[in-house]
Amino acid sequence: MNKELINIKETNKKYQKVLVCPLDWGLGHATRCIPIIQTLIDAGADVYIAGDGESMKLLADEFPAVRQLFLKGYRIRFSRRWSVGTYLLYNLPRLTLRIFKEHFELNDLIKSHGFDIVISDNRYGLWSKKAFSVFITHQLNIIPPSSFKCTMSVLRFITRFFIKKYSACWIPDVEESPGLSGNLSHRHPIPPNVKYVGVISRITCGDDVKDRTDTYSLVAVLSGPEPHRTAFEKILRQQLPLLQEKSLLIRGITGTDNSEAVTGNLTIIDYAGSETLSSLYKSAGVIICRGGYSTLMDLSVNGNKVICVPTPGQTEQEYLSQLMASRGYAVYSSQKEFNAAECLMKVDKTTGIPQLTRTKLTQVINELLKHA
Repeated sequence: MNKELINIKETNKKYQKVLVCPLDWGLGHATRCIPIIQTLIDAGADVYIAGDGESMKLLADEFPAVRQLFLKGYRIRFSRRWSVGTYLLYNLPRLTLRIFKEHFELNDLIKSHGFDIVISDNRYGLWSKKAFSVFITHQLNIIPPSSFKCTMSVLRFITRFFIKKYSACWIPDVEESPGLSGNLSHRHPIPPNVKYVGVISRITCGDDVKDRTDTYSLVAVLSGPEPHRTAFEKILRQQLPLLQEKSLLIRGITGTDNSEAVTGNLTIIDYAGSETLSSLYKSAGVIICRGGYSTLMDLSVNGNKVICVPTPGQTEQEYLSQLMASRGYAVYSSQKEFNAAECLMKVDKTTGIPQLTRTKLTQVINELLKHA
C-alpha cells in the first residue's frame, strides 16, 4: 500500500460514500475516472459508480466489485449528414432538459444512499447542496463549428453557469498555459472554484508496467460515437494489413468475449484494459487514435509517437489534433483523407506528446476526503 494512501485513511474520521459519474459519450470520460476510482478505493472510501451505456460496461470490467447505479445518460447519437457540433447545438434544448432532470435524479440518489461526495466527469447536472460535488472537465471554452462561431461566448457563459453550481471543478491539465488542452481550458478567466490538478491518466509509466512478448510497432485505438467509429474501423481494416508493420487494432467495443482475429500482420481485439494498454503503449512505436483529450493524456505518459485522426465534425478533437500537429508533437489527418502509409512516413519527424506533470491523485483525493 502506498504510504500516502495509508495517511489518507488515517486522517479520515469516517469513510465517505462517493458517487462517480462519467459522461456516456465515448469511453474517454470513463477511462480517466479509473485512476480516481482506484485511488478513492485505496483511500478507504465507499465508492459507487453511476451512469449509462458503454462507459458503465467499461468501468464494470475494471471494477467488478464496485456497486453500480443506473443514471440515464445524454445518449448522444450522430449521423453522417450532420457534424457532431451541429448536432449538439441543434439538440441543446433537449440536452439542457436532461441536465436539469439528472440534477433532481441525483438528489433522489443522495437521499436513498447517503452520498457525501459526487464526482461528475462532464455531466453538467450533478451538483447538489446535499453533497460535496466535483465537476471534471477540460473544456471551459467549448469550440463550436465554424458556421456557429457566434455562439462561442454563449456556450462559455452556459458552461460557467453550471460549473459555479459545483463545490469544485477539476481541470485535468497543468495551470501554465497552453498546457495540453490549449485554449480549451486556458484562454479566458476561470471561475473561483476551478483548480488545475495536472494530467490524469490510467496508464502506468516506465518500469511499472510489464513487458509484453507480443509487441506491436503500430497500435490503432478506436473510440467515440457511432457511426463514425465503425466507419474508421473499416478504413483501418483495409489499410493496416497492407503495411509491413506488425499492427494491433483495438476496436473500442466493450461487453464481448474479446477474442482475437488475425489478418496478415494485423491483430484485432475489441477492448484493452488499463494494464494491457499500459504495456502496449510502452512497447508500441506508433499510436493511431482519435485525438480525444483523455487519449492524449494517456499517450503523454510515455511520450508516444502519434497519428491523430479526429472524429469528423467533433470540434474539440479537431482542435486538439491540429494543436498537437502544429507543435510538432503528432501527425494530423482527417478521416476522409487518411492514408496510413503516408502518415507513417511523417510521424518520425514528430517529437511525441510531451510528458507533462501528472496529477498527484493521492494528494487531490486526500484534500477532497478531508474537506468534503
